[in-house]
Amino acid sequence: LGLEFFSAKTWFDGGNWYCSPFLEILAAYWEGDPGHTGITSLHEGGVSGYVRCIHRKVPDGIARPYMDVGLGLHYTTEDRIEGKELGRQWLAGSNIGVGLVLGESERFDLGLRVRHLSNGGTRDINWGINHYMVRAAVRF
Repeated sequence: LGLEFFSAKTWFDGGNWYCSPFLEILAAYWEGDPGHTGITSLHEGGVSGYVRCIHRKVPDGIARPYMDVGLGLHYTTEDRIEGKELGRQWLAGSNIGVGLVLGESERFDLGLRVRHLSNGGTRDINWGINHYMVRAAVRF
């Protein structure tokens, strides 16, 4: 579950695409495979800064493609899950994603995102973990 706050600031807006920053605040619950030993669930909270490069609105278009790139700071209630050692509870997150903003009012957003969380080598144990996510968002 998350909230995104978009900026009106734009960069590289001379052509068909432009880029704009946004901030994401999220809360998540991870449920692991109960067949593994050790901790199988945890809670996460995080804040990430992103840049979204999006195609300009085209006449009569109902979908605009975009690409997101972001970095963030995350906290997990455990430092391991399913026997995977994260090394600490404070983790760095790197994100990349693609998607479509949909509808005449651009209220809907569907996308795919890949996120890597790790402690960034600040501890000897740094297994990290990757998430592959399908996103659906409604703007208010």
